[in-house]
Amino acid sequence: MMNSQLRDWWEKIRNSGARQTLLENRNECGKCPLCNGTVSDLPISIYAELAAQLYVVYRWCGEHQRHQFQMKDIRHLLDKNGYTRFASLIRCSNGILYRPGDEDGENLPKGHYGINMGRARAFFRRERTIHLSIMVNQITGEKTVVRDVYVDQIPPLKAMLDKDGLYDYERML
Repeated sequence: MMNSQLRDWWEKIRNSGARQTLLENRNECGKCPLCNGTVSDLPISIYAELAAQLYVVYRWCGEHQRHQFQMKDIRHLLDKNGYTRFASLIRCSNGILYRPGDEDGENLPKGHYGINMGRARAFFRRERTIHLSIMVNQITGEKTVVRDVYVDQIPPLKAMLDKDGLYDYERML
């Protein structure tokens, strides 16, 4: 954005409701004129192999009869990119993966995760979608779903399920 455009935009903010103007123009300006922080929408996407690694984690949780785990417990199941991007699944998994809280309702330290086994099973049975791509408003934290997919639309995951069949952890109990 050019300096003259930024100046005009800043005048608009000063003369009207600043927050509303910033919300409406956040993608045009990109940065906050006061603190220079990024305010444009943040795209978050998961890639197909990460969704396939979610299935591997689902199987591991079923085999170990756990639904909460630490990253160090599943590190050996993930590749380098999966390890780095695993936290993106919390926002994109449509409630399958979550950050558990402690007794006080506060989130546990980094690296603690939980998996909703019922929702995961529904996704892998082709009954539930996950968000392949979302946009996050960095001012309000609101997320907008760009694309939802079923398990059939993720080729590596579909191939894995077609080859091995769906793992049913309840049958093992």
